[in-house]
Amino acid sequence: MTPSMPARPPALPVGGLAFDVDRETLVLFGGYTPITHVVLSQTWEWNAAAGWKQLYPATVPPARGMTAMAYDEAPTRRVTKSCCWEGTSSMETQ
Repeated sequence: MTPSMPARPPALPVGGLAFDVDRETLVLFGGYTPITHVVLSQTWEWNAAAGWKQLYPATVPPARGMTAMAYDEAPTRRVTKSCCWEGTSSMETQ
């Protein structure tokens, strides 16, 4: 019998990663799959107690790579800054 692998995100180069201080949780968004050349809009969280968990929020930003994220403690939100392959950029808050 083969043990099942725990859920975890695929290798996502150039995905955004931020640490949510209040919940002691890492948040990973987006990324690029180099084999298929697809930019993703996946959202994952990790904390020491539960490990990795994929999220399926009702509202999802567009797929993106080369993403930078930061946690803004004052209004309790994540700020996502990204630059796509053509050099355009966008900023969103959640």
